[in-house]
Amino acid sequence: MNEVVIPSSVLNHLQQGLTGERPETLKDSDLIGANVANHVMATAYKSLEAAQIMFALKAMIPLFWATLLLERHKRLDLSKPG
Repeated sequence: MNEVVIPSSVLNHLQQGLTGERPETLKDSDLIGANVANHVMATAYKSLEAAQIMFALKAMIPLFWATLLLERHKRLDLSKPG
């Protein structure tokens, strides 16, 4: 079985966070002068758009639990007790 090896820099960072030496969440001021670039790869909306395109390309129909529950509810005869 493969053993997971955590790099010492990562382990040290986590240990410093655990002891409170390093803040849990970086603030904007923590990034001033840092060589950091953030790139948004996808948003929830873009992910849904991509899924919609894939469903259309594969001629698949998405199935939603809400639809299934509504159909089941319509079949139930709620006029009879128990």
